[in-house]
Amino acid sequence: AVAPEAPRLMFKGPRWRRTAVAVHCLLFLLGCAIAGVMMWSVEKPHERKHRRRAKRREKQINNDLDAIIASFEARNDTQMADLTRELRTRIDDNCDLGVPSQYYWSYAGSLYFVATVVTTIGYGSFAPQTSAGKALTCYIAIVGIAWFAFILSILGDHLLAFVAWVDRKVRCNNVGSETTKF
Repeated sequence: AVAPEAPRLMFKGPRWRRTAVAVHCLLFLLGCAIAGVMMWSVEKPHERKHRRRAKRREKQINNDLDAIIASFEARNDTQMADLTRELRTRIDDNCDLGVPSQYYWSYAGSLYFVATVVTTIGYGSFAPQTSAGKALTCYIAIVGIAWFAFILSILGDHLLAFVAWVDRKVRCNNVGSETTKF
């Protein structure tokens, strides 16, 4: 029996072709990391500004509630003062008041955002708020999706060649034995 040849794309062929796949993957990951840093640097200042504004708003609401409680206590209206305290407790426990519990535009969050854009998953859990961030996202999407599709195409060719090689090897080893045809 003739031994099956190795898959053309996976094991044979010019070494530069195999190296090119690894280089493309590494460059793609490096590009995603750079895009993450760019998104972080564009969006982080806006997020900080938004957080400061939200903290000021939260402090103002708490001050207003303290003033309401003090005015009710001054009039000896303990029932309304207790109700206002209960309202404040519920607001503190259940309301975000515009300040998310985590930073979205940390470096890890920015890298997560870039990964969801270039892989076309797009969870939508957060999005850029600045014009520069939106424009950068468009650029990342156009370049990143095309590059990711190219890499998937190359990897798909290699996977197909490998499956064909395994299939030829299995068929060659089963020559003369009874096999089930699918």
